[in-house]
Amino acid sequence: MRTKKTATPDLIVKDPEILGGTPVITGTRIPVTLLARLIKVGYTDKIINYEYPSLTIEKILAFKKLIDGGYRVSTSR
Repeated sequence: MRTKKTATPDLIVKDPEILGGTPVITGTRIPVTLLARLIKVGYTDKIINYEYPSLTIEKILAFKKLIDGGYRVSTSR
């Protein structure tokens, strides 16, 4: 049986069958830690979207809003 836990309603998923349960942006295999790091070092939304087309501008903005709202990105599983 597949266990699927959603960290947030539609944006982040933690599934043991995707990258061993590492939290990723829904519909991608992009870890939230990577996106958080890119934002922290100053990548623009447009550059992130260019480098990772599966990360739509809408998903990037929603993730930024989540971070601004206090969501903590942890490197531990």
